[in-house]
Amino acid sequence: MNLIKGLSSKKKVEQAVQTEESVEAQVEESKQEESTVEDQPIIMDSLTTKLHNVVHEIVESREALKHQVEERNDQINDLEAKIKEILHEKNFLEGKINNLSKEILKMEDHAGDLKVQNEQLQNEFNAFRVQHEKEIQELQDTLTEREVTNRQLMLDLNRSQQEKEHKIRELESDARDQQIKYKHLDEKYNKLFAEKERLLKVINNFASEATAFASSNQSMESK
Repeated sequence: MNLIKGLSSKKKVEQAVQTEESVEAQVEESKQEESTVEDQPIIMDSLTTKLHNVVHEIVESREALKHQVEERNDQINDLEAKIKEILHEKNFLEGKINNLSKEILKMEDHAGDLKVQNEQLQNEFNAFRVQHEKEIQELQDTLTEREVTNRQLMLDLNRSQQEKEHKIRELESDARDQQIKYKHLDEKYNKLFAEKERLLKVINNFASEATAFASSNQSMESK
């Protein structure tokens, strides 16, 4: 809309120049008619001088208006190029934000899956630990009842403890691995989210610049 107003202003200036050219032609015609009359009074000489001055002023005014039209055209072209550049950059950033948003959604889904897996492992570990403690307690009770001299029970107890401790270590290791993966994924998600926020601020800045350019162009037209 601002560009259309600028072009309309340009057309009005050109019409003003054409009007001045018409006035100049009329003055020149009057001058030629007066030059054909012989023995004019001194007043006619003074009038001719004034007409010359008027013509000179009109020519200078026309040149000044032409120069203003050229400057205004250059300003409009510069503003159009700047606006196109800003719009292109805005579209590029919006596309990048859309891609980042899709990637963030995928990350969130993956993080949710990892969280569920981690909770399942934790529940399995807790259940196994409770069962293990229960079995140990039962074996200890059995040892108390059958006395410490029962080697077979001691061997069973030791073997059971070793197997269960080994299983516990495996489950703990798996749980730690899952926690590390979840932590890394969470860090990546935070970085992507921060990048998205930064790009949104950049787009807002570009939009502010475009508004400022449009306001500047409108102010120039009003002048």
